[in-house]
Amino acid sequence: MMKTLLPVCLVLLLVSVADAHEGHSHVPSERKRGEIVRLNTEPAEQRLVMFQNAPQSPTPELAKLFTPFQKTVKVRFDQNYLFVESNGMPAHPMMVGITAWQQQVPLPQAYVGENAWRIPLHPVPAKNPMSTKEHFFRGAIALAVNGVPIFNPIKNDGKTDTMKAGELDQWGGHCGRADDYHYHVAPVHLEKIVGAGKPVAVALDGYPIYGYNDPNGKPPTDLDSLNGHKGPDGKYHYHATKTFPYLNGGFYGEVVEQNGQVDPQPRARPLRPSLSGLKGAKITGFENPKPDSYVVLYDVNGNKRSVQYSVADDGSATFNFVSQQGTTTKKYTPRQGGEGGDAGRRNGAPSPEEKRPPRANQTAGERRNGQPRQRGSGQGQGGGGARQGGGGNPLLRALDANRDGMLDEAEIQKAAAALQSLDRNRDGRLTSDELRGTGGQRGQNRREQVDRPQRDRGQGGRTQGDRPQRGGRQGNDRQNQAGGPRGPQPGDGPRQPWILVHAAEIDLNKDDIISRDEIVGEADQVFGSYDTDQNDELSDSELNAKGNVRSAMGGFLRGHAKELDRDNDGVLTRKEVVDNATKMFLKIDSNADGKITKTELEASRRTGNVQQSDSSGLDTATSSKPEATDGATTPTAKGFVTSSTTAQPNFVFILIDDMGWRDMGFSGNKFIETPNTDQIAREGIIFSQAYASAPNCAPSRACIMSGQYPPRHGIYTVVDERHAPGSAHHKITAAHSNDTMDTEVFTIAECLKEAGYATAAFGMWNLGRGQSGPSTATGQGFDFYKKPRDLGFDQRAYFDQDGEFITDVFTNHGIEFIENNKDRPFFLYLPYHAIHAPFEPKSELVEKYERKARETRNRNADPAYAAMIDAVDQNVGRIMDTLKRLKLDDNTMVIFTSDNGGIPQFVAPLNGSKGALYEGGIRVPACVWWSGIRNAGRTCDAPILGMDFYPTMLDAANASRPKQTLDGVSFLPVLQNTGEVERDAVFWHFPSYVGRGKPSSAIRMGDWKLIEHYEDRSLELFNLAEDVGESRNLANVNQAKANELYARLTSWQKETSAAIPSPSNPNYDPTAGRERQKRGQKGGGQNPGQKR
Repeated sequence: MMKTLLPVCLVLLLVSVADAHEGHSHVPSERKRGEIVRLNTEPAEQRLVMFQNAPQSPTPELAKLFTPFQKTVKVRFDQNYLFVESNGMPAHPMMVGITAWQQQVPLPQAYVGENAWRIPLHPVPAKNPMSTKEHFFRGAIALAVNGVPIFNPIKNDGKTDTMKAGELDQWGGHCGRADDYHYHVAPVHLEKIVGAGKPVAVALDGYPIYGYNDPNGKPPTDLDSLNGHKGPDGKYHYHATKTFPYLNGGFYGEVVEQNGQVDPQPRARPLRPSLSGLKGAKITGFENPKPDSYVVLYDVNGNKRSVQYSVADDGSATFNFVSQQGTTTKKYTPRQGGEGGDAGRRNGAPSPEEKRPPRANQTAGERRNGQPRQRGSGQGQGGGGARQGGGGNPLLRALDANRDGMLDEAEIQKAAAALQSLDRNRDGRLTSDELRGTGGQRGQNRREQVDRPQRDRGQGGRTQGDRPQRGGRQGNDRQNQAGGPRGPQPGDGPRQPWILVHAAEIDLNKDDIISRDEIVGEADQVFGSYDTDQNDELSDSELNAKGNVRSAMGGFLRGHAKELDRDNDGVLTRKEVVDNATKMFLKIDSNADGKITKTELEASRRTGNVQQSDSSGLDTATSSKPEATDGATTPTAKGFVTSSTTAQPNFVFILIDDMGWRDMGFSGNKFIETPNTDQIAREGIIFSQAYASAPNCAPSRACIMSGQYPPRHGIYTVVDERHAPGSAHHKITAAHSNDTMDTEVFTIAECLKEAGYATAAFGMWNLGRGQSGPSTATGQGFDFYKKPRDLGFDQRAYFDQDGEFITDVFTNHGIEFIENNKDRPFFLYLPYHAIHAPFEPKSELVEKYERKARETRNRNADPAYAAMIDAVDQNVGRIMDTLKRLKLDDNTMVIFTSDNGGIPQFVAPLNGSKGALYEGGIRVPACVWWSGIRNAGRTCDAPILGMDFYPTMLDAANASRPKQTLDGVSFLPVLQNTGEVERDAVFWHFPSYVGRGKPSSAIRMGDWKLIEHYEDRSLELFNLAEDVGESRNLANVNQAKANELYARLTSWQKETSAAIPSPSNPNYDPTAGRERQKRGQKGGGQNPGQKR
């Protein structure tokens, strides 16, 4: 049995000689007592007292669960928590069988010291348990008893089941972006080692996770929604299941969620950049031929390949990529973080001695030479002990010279000199201010603040010019050594792109090509090295800590932190840094192939007084006198096109859900009162023939965000079981629809953000689930986003428990955003839940319209529906009042429209409704209000689509266009009364089912409109000028026109690679459709047409 080492605790008493008192010890040794007396009577300024801790407490039951793996997993504990150390590498082979592979391989991780797993020893049931279906899409939710973390089975996109997606090996695990191996299901296979009926993992709330059976050998029959129950002993625990959620489906106990994950938890340290998926790859084998050496075998479309890699003692790794074309070798070296941490660090970062995670036969508590480490405090097994690591303790920070989180013999011997360094005023005493690091005088600022010059703040609190250099020689030297900016100097010439200047350092594999992974991976890795408290945010103290990262990217972050803080909230986040690195890369990657060649680098070089990009990717002029322009557009390095005007208006985009063409006063409704929206329509411009780009919400919103037709982004409908291809009530098999918008799509929010805008969305996103993943609103360019559930509203509910109305609450957040960003350009997107059914109107408004219906004898009126629209109009008025109060109305564009057509009873005289490509399903109310509109008060009858708002806003903002296909056409000339919308045809493509809406495609050219129906291959042709209700099919009467439009439609379908539904459905059951109709499904009916 391993001998337990009692840690030694060092207590430092700093007093003057006059204030001395006798020391004491809990150790009854006469020799030790004599030593203590000597230390307390000699005339030294510092007095050192040493005593041993009391005997260890009994080992907690939770700690015993890890005993079968004690060779590779070490535990220690205090009164409240169990700390588990491991390298995250299981004994079994890994990765075999994975077919959706991101090219990551298992590397040992330093889950040790302050970066160990922390599990509550005394879990507390939560008042409001949180489900993993809606939370915790990042990070671990449990820890297997072999020291391997377990993540949510749902990916960080908020919906994909990793088990079903082919991303997991036979053990239910795979590697993350940091080459960190982890499970996504309960590791039931560990029962063969721990024994049947014993826990195989522990959730991070402290409750154990058992296999499929209870300790009595029988499967549980009373599992709750979290996959848990109370056993015969009355104690709660979770169970593994063979179907989702596979393990704990949430947390019965209290946990803290931060940034979409349980907090705190250890951090995996990436050694190399994360990679993209490798199509056609399948992992066929994993080998561990000798300690610290590994081989991953895989094939790509039948071609055998392998990755052979080994990890050295210093933490570096050498990779050999072997294929039929030969072997490529790459070496990756770890990057170290800064010195000691601040209080509240998230379990801390690995110390310098922890660059190399512990080996299987080496305990986490041993040094390389096998000698035990001395630790500050705590109890443990196998040489464990709680590492204090400095943290917020200034005494320990002062003594811990090598910042390894412990005090060794040499550091103890040098304690006196180290403590003198804290005595700022050299008076022989340490005050509480000096212990806190605030200097020798009360009220004096911290030294790092005193030495730092005051920043000049301009409009909105932004720093003018480059971030000032820190005071003192050391700060300047550090910036120069790290490649940080020294500021423009006379004779320097144009400032060159940062990537061009530092290309040699960024090109990690020295192949003369800079990949997107290299620049983004470098930014992410450097950020992590600065982020000592692991909270994905950088403070000034973290950026300016001595001994921190020495690299070009590190200097860049320090020199431009304020500029990189895009939302101007005083906090530099990981996302802001990574987004900026991506934008810098895209500026130079002119052909958008994900690589920057020497030719592209040289093409980015600037000469003379030209437009140049600052650190954040924004265009800034270096010449004091702007060049003459002729009003034409100018191409930039990224392939963007920038207009010649300079004004940057604010944007407020109000998107209503399911509002029909005639639902507003300005569009012809005579019953519902909408005075606020009618006023902005009268003072702006009304678009009488505005269309949604799709007949239902998800694709329509994707078109607005992307500026593209649905075939470009692949979202055709809302993806759920009601609309799944092959459903029994579908006559033919609908085409596949994406349920999230590809992150490669450059959204309008991202474009405006790049142009310096603050961005926020409050309402219904519908283009990706989850809290903060890449497909959510915050992953697609919005700085802030709140959906109904974030604000306490149940799904489809209009009122919360406090009686607050959801449209009012969204507007409250919108007004707050406007107020907070009044001094900078902003984009506020308000995709309200209103007026989607089922209706839940305000009672006082219902009463208002009930009275009005009686007074006007309007038997067709729907007071509830009218009340919903009235409430929307009131909030439009609140937005306008805010803009006027803040004097922002002269420079704000307000857009009002709907995501698709309305419901059947309110679309007359139009045919069809939501879900159909008849006018009732796609024509919407729309108006734009802006001081830049010339000859305001007009009505425009030119067809515009939802995707047209994207280029129009960019042109109005003088913002760069992304290098992606934009199908939308700017109608800025219409607003400015200088031209028309230059387009001869518009298209729709809906190869799906929704309600009674059926697969179809459509084209409008001039007044002519053709609809192609896929179920019966029929065509319908209408002349909208004469028949806006689409009641007369002219396909047989005017076959030449039908053929002309059909040829254009099919040509467009081919050009955009539009998905076409299959002509049959083997699962079709006519009775299923009739049953759905009986349940009152609403949608757009379709007329019989000409067979094609």
